[in-house]
Amino acid sequence: YHVSLHEEALPTKRREKLWERLRREPSAARYDLLRCEDLQALALVRSALPLVFSLYLDLRPGRRGSEPPRTRFKNLLRRAEQQIRPDERSHIYREHWAEEIAALRAWLEEEPVPHGRGLALLSSQAAGLWRAFELPVAVGDRLEVADRPYLRPLATLLDEFERYLVVLVDAGTARVIEVYL
Repeated sequence: YHVSLHEEALPTKRREKLWERLRREPSAARYDLLRCEDLQALALVRSALPLVFSLYLDLRPGRRGSEPPRTRFKNLLRRAEQQIRPDERSHIYREHWAEEIAALRAWLEEEPVPHGRGLALLSSQAAGLWRAFELPVAVGDRLEVADRPYLRPLATLLDEFERYLVVLVDAGTARVIEVYL
């Protein structure tokens, strides 16, 4: 949402103090807004090879310290490799598998630690898909590899955390803020 300071709403001295405080203080954590339209568009994605990686990680502070996200990704990947056995697949399949793993690893290593309590990474280089959602709520650790994105955790979050309005009213002003995941 966007907050604007109206010239006439605040006395000059108070407005200047507020602007100074906003410049000094770090901004709040940024989360990716999850919308129904996003899920509908993602539901249409298909890959000729079953190589759409859907990675979900729990980023709550207790989990981050005990086992970092990269380590959990490595463990999830090992389990997926045991089930899917990419080494027994075609050369093209193995190449795409390596590309996806490299893209996910690079993101986990190079991006700053996400602010959220949950992370969803959806990737298919072949289908031109790359989406990263930093979520304000935890999701269970999971890696799915299929011909389409695994969207059930995101759909569940959208269903559980519906949109609502917050109305802030004082003697001279009123604000309506829409809040959603």
